[in-house]
Amino acid sequence: MKRVLLLMLAIGGSLSVFADSRLTRFDDPIPLAHYVVDARAVIVAGMNKHGWVIHAETDNYIEALLDKPANQVLLRIGFDNRQITFVRISDVSTDCGKRNGKWPKSCPVDEDDMDRWRNNLRKAILKHIEQLARYDALQRYMESTGKAPRRSPELAPEANDSDSAAESEG
Repeated sequence: MKRVLLLMLAIGGSLSVFADSRLTRFDDPIPLAHYVVDARAVIVAGMNKHGWVIHAETDNYIEALLDKPANQVLLRIGFDNRQITFVRISDVSTDCGKRNGKWPKSCPVDEDDMDRWRNNLRKAILKHIEQLARYDALQRYMESTGKAPRRSPELAPEANDSDSAAESEG
């Protein structure tokens, strides 16, 4: 009986931690490791996969725009050498139903669509980070065995320069 009570207290305590979280799955920052040298390149590669374009840009953030036929979504993607963060700036839909006898010019984007688009962007960015992690692990393994890696992902730091130099020599 005491075990059951302890288990219930442990589960209840852990659930309260999740209930207090104000971030959604999408809004959680993505931590970066040493192998991500250019966070901007990783973000832009992820954006390109799903049709996002750069709307505005500074040294530490990109405003990403997704322009669908009836929807526009604008996000601020912040980055530094430690993490990538996401902030929803605006969303507008012109695919609105009749409300109060009138057709509105715009309304909010459907949340299911918004979540899908934002999560697709996040997954694409994470996929490129995973490629860098795999390349880094391969490079470390090859260095420990005395061999050079044969192929590198397109986002690997300085990989294209060493590949082209090796081809011109050989």
